[in-house]
Parts: sequence; structure tokens; C-alpha cells
Amino acid sequence: MTLTFDRGDSQRLSMSFIGIDDVAADPSAIVAIITEPDGVIVTYVYGTDIELVKDSVGHYHVDYTFTKKGRHQVRFEGVGGVTSAEQTDVYIRA
Repeated sequence: MTLTFDRGDSQRLSMSFIGIDDVAADPSAIVAIITEPDGVIVTYVYGTDIELVKDSVGHYHVDYTFTKKGRHQVRFEGVGGVTSAEQTDVYIRA
């Protein structure tokens, strides 16, 4: 999926983790990785970085302000009790 926003927009980027029983569950470790158009990688680790927020069991988000024009890759990864990953492309207009 590709999302499109304007440069300077702040967006809530979120991920839900679902266990094998189809119920929301928390991974042991969670990371959000944003790769900017120029190759800069911004990483947020749950429990270390306040930007990665737990909303409820299995549901997490990062509020991110896009300052660079072009394609960003946004990836959430969870490991441990629930192992899952999701990636989305975000295109930022000038």
C-alpha cells in the first residue's frame, strides 16, 4: 500500500499485532523503522524511545512529521510472543 501526504505533514503510523488465536497480543520487542528518501534510517524501539507508543494490547503507533520530499518506507517489526512485520510506502509531495 502507498500513502501520499504533503511535506511538513504529521501522520500517525500504526501497527496491530495479532496472535495465532486471532486476538491482539504484544510481541516481546517492537521496532519502527522509517527509511527516508535520502537513505537516512530513523529507528524507534518500544520501551526505549518515547515516540513509539503502546495504545492498548497489541496496538502501537508513532507520530511522525515528514520533512523530506519523496518515497519513505515505514516498517513495524515485532518478535517474541508475536512475530510479525508490516511495511508501507509513503510518498511525500513538495
